[in-house]
Amino acid sequence: MPNILIRDVDEKLDKALRVSAAHHNRTREAEIKAILEDAVTQKPRKRELADVLQELACLDDTYDIDELFGRSESPARDTD
Repeated sequence: MPNILIRDVDEKLDKALRVSAAHHNRTREAEIKAILEDAVTQKPRKRELADVLQELACLDDTYDIDELFGRSESPARDTD
């Protein structure tokens, strides 16, 4: 089976991966494999609110919240 090496991973991303892996009771390697499989097979990932909040706890303002939630950049709607 081939190996993949990823260099220069941001510390905040690594921490988020470790938190997510722990939450899903798997190793960081298994978490990365699951993320890659979901991305490549284009299966939409159903996210629980608790997962999102836990991930937000280790992020700072350099991450795009809309991107985190998978929202498109559409203009806000009037609620009137």
